[in-house]
Amino acid sequence: MKVFNRLGTSWSHVFGSYLDVVKTAHGKDMGGDVYADDIESGVVMLQNMVARAIKDAGTKEGQKWTFAAVPLQEFGAKMDDVYVAFLRWSGVDSSDEDEHEACNLKGGVNKREIFPINVTKAFRRLTAYATWMDEQRDILLDPPLNLDSVQQAKNLLYSRVTHDDCGRVVWWLDLGQTNFKQMKHLAHEEILRFFVWLSHLIMTDESAQRNGIVFLDSMDAVSFYQYMTMLPYQLGITIDKFMIGVTPLKTKLVVFLKRPRWFDVGFGLLSVFLPARMKMRVSQPDNEQASIEDIVGSNIPVGFDDYNGTLAVDLIAKHEEERAAQKS
Repeated sequence: MKVFNRLGTSWSHVFGSYLDVVKTAHGKDMGGDVYADDIESGVVMLQNMVARAIKDAGTKEGQKWTFAAVPLQEFGAKMDDVYVAFLRWSGVDSSDEDEHEACNLKGGVNKREIFPINVTKAFRRLTAYATWMDEQRDILLDPPLNLDSVQQAKNLLYSRVTHDDCGRVVWWLDLGQTNFKQMKHLAHEEILRFFVWLSHLIMTDESAQRNGIVFLDSMDAVSFYQYMTMLPYQLGITIDKFMIGVTPLKTKLVVFLKRPRWFDVGFGLLSVFLPARMKMRVSQPDNEQASIEDIVGSNIPVGFDDYNGTLAVDLIAKHEEERAAQKS
């Protein structure tokens, strides 16, 4: 309660905010939705839906459909590639998704593409994405969102991105190696920009689209106050809304390691309100090497926490090498 008072909020407000974010995680099939028989047809249908939205919108509302803040050039992508990501997100979200196990690692992989694909559901998610990116337009465009412009935040917040043995993308976060002190002096916009950049690195990855992603967070037994002030409260909500309710990322598993007691208590309360399939995707294993290998296989980054990682170059480092080669 003291921590919430110092943050100028209340536990009920924070709790309610996260519940609202969680509710947006999964799209719904609705009456009147239109479907495509394949990805190519779905892209054309999304293009037409966007064109109609631009025509029906006013000048200000129509601005979001230009997708000006989307860092396409940074990742060598086109808007059609982004549309494919949203279609694949829609195409694997079925009631029996978890019954398909083409992977023996915990959490499994996405069910292979289901046809026909609900294009209207993909468009609803795309609309949320277009709106969010436009709301942050000024922050994301000045300076342009690229690796060089997010280096400071990248160096302070320990993140690695890898492929696991099932082709899923794993986003590793190590709070024990995160520079909390310096992060507090970093402009909030820089932290937001880094998360958006990293999210696009993942969402434009075909393996992430086809197989899903895993979030793996070593909490290093941080205190509740330290955790809640790592990011400003409202910024944290904004980022979570983007990650959970806006991007076309299919989360197969969220793993928390070295959990402090306050986390277990808090999650126990929150889990009462979570859908069953969402609770199944949260894992709280023992801090043992075998537990991690059951989740991601052998692809553990070198230097992550105190595990015996062997993977020296992750997707961020590969992107950095590619950028350097292009410049030279």
